[in-house]
Amino acid sequence: MSEQAGQQALLMSVPLAGAAQMFLDIAGGQRGGGGGARRERGGHHGGSYRHGRGHGRGGGGHHGGGGGHGQGGRGRGSSRGGQHGGGRGLHRVAQGRVERQRQQSAQSSGQQAPAPIFENYQLIGDSMISRISPIRAKYNAQKAKQIGYVVHGQTCSQLHRLIKSKSCPPLAKRLAILIGTNDALKNVPLECTKNALIAVLKCFKESDSIVLMTIPPIPRLDSQEKVDGINALIKEVAKGIDNVHVFDLHKLFVDESGTPKMGLFQRTFQSGDIDLIHFNKEGQSLVKTKLSEFFKAIEVATGLQQLKVATS
Repeated sequence: MSEQAGQQALLMSVPLAGAAQMFLDIAGGQRGGGGGARRERGGHHGGSYRHGRGHGRGGGGHHGGGGGHGQGGRGRGSSRGGQHGGGRGLHRVAQGRVERQRQQSAQSSGQQAPAPIFENYQLIGDSMISRISPIRAKYNAQKAKQIGYVVHGQTCSQLHRLIKSKSCPPLAKRLAILIGTNDALKNVPLECTKNALIAVLKCFKESDSIVLMTIPPIPRLDSQEKVDGINALIKEVAKGIDNVHVFDLHKLFVDESGTPKMGLFQRTFQSGDIDLIHFNKEGQSLVKTKLSEFFKAIEVATGLQQLKVATS
């Protein structure tokens, strides 16, 4: 198998919209011939996230192309005394170009990782909503942190940046959004969360139907004040937007006194660390049942016809 064919095979085996985005830095032509490095950047709840920005940068070959032996030539990879270092730089530049072309080709042909769907609604948000996706198990096996617009640890502002990057699969006409849990966990100011959510909904103004969910309680927090604040702004922002329907998911997970129903939450991660953020299988089943009923109610109330998801 040729090197190019091998690279193509490798690319096809990796979900292009995977959570751990690959960054290809090409510094060919610097002293020692430069070097491309692939770095995986990820995160979990409580950590900062950077995603959706896969760049192949070819910095070698034009500037410092002869730096392979430290002689300072600024040619095209064949300057004085730097032919070997420059040659490696040009090779890495070529690799970077090939990688960019592949990514662009994949985006144009719809080869990104499939968007998570639940009953004809495309799911958008963080790891909370990924738990009701039928394809979640497959991506769990790959330890992926991103499936389409669903990213573990994602805040409202990060979701907005991801949407603007246009690096994910096409959007469906029907969307179900659950976002805000990480804003509470990371103590993002409410005003920032509100502004980001408004910006997100503006991006979806052409959608036929948007189901915007309130966030569930977070038992591991000492106070639910931040959760209550985020849910209040979710309801406020949705007012007056015809295609946005608020699904009060929060009330499914609290009793009459407002206390979280602990039996619906996952107590620990597989590692043994305390979770008390995500809902467990019983909680997942409850969400699926009630959300399905809500979708049908919207169907009846608005007369929406079944729409084919753009990514199917």
